[in-house]
Amino acid sequence: MIYTIMSQIENQHYVRDVLLWLALVYTSIVVGCFYLYRKNPAALFNRLKFKGTNHPQSDTSSTIVLLATIMFCVLIGPLDRMIFQCSASPGAMLKLLGLLMILIGMTLNFRTLAENQFAAPTVQFQEGASHTLINTGPYKLVRHPMYIGSLVLILGSMIWLGSYLSIFAGGLCALAAYSNRIKVEENFLLKVLPDYAVYMESVPRKLIPGIVRVCDLSRRY
Repeated sequence: MIYTIMSQIENQHYVRDVLLWLALVYTSIVVGCFYLYRKNPAALFNRLKFKGTNHPQSDTSSTIVLLATIMFCVLIGPLDRMIFQCSASPGAMLKLLGLLMILIGMTLNFRTLAENQFAAPTVQFQEGASHTLINTGPYKLVRHPMYIGSLVLILGSMIWLGSYLSIFAGGLCALAAYSNRIKVEENFLLKVLPDYAVYMESVPRKLIPGIVRVCDLSRRY
């Protein structure tokens, strides 16, 4: 009887957490889109396009894997918390950190989009838009700042919604999926943007400045 009551209370608290997460994410998207519309409208419109010229076939599989991984990361926490209960959920301070990470991830993503009007959902060459290399703003520090923002956003969401097991499993899966996406994207950009090899040398970090180094250009994956 006591266990049933405690479970119901826990479920009610978790529903509150989910609703707060949804409110935070969607409010951030609305505010970010408004900021992007004012700052760089072309970037907002390009972000809504899913087709472009010279689209690599390898991107189709990487996109599917990435979307499936994101779905897995979003669902694994609630499933473990509500059904499997394989591990404990984070404490209050860590959950607050998760909320902060969601805001940081969203901010970095929209800041990156404002800097790069060619940032489309798929790997593509926007020939009609005079596609050029972007090496300003956050791109001066790392080559894929939006993927950093996405990883921080996903990890923060799993901290807020999930358990320690889901955070670990989802984090590894997300890192692997984005690493594969980066490999596909950079192989494509090396072919269509003549200056990208020079950019890789001048900005030798894929993701985290000072931690994750790129492979030597002679290897090129």
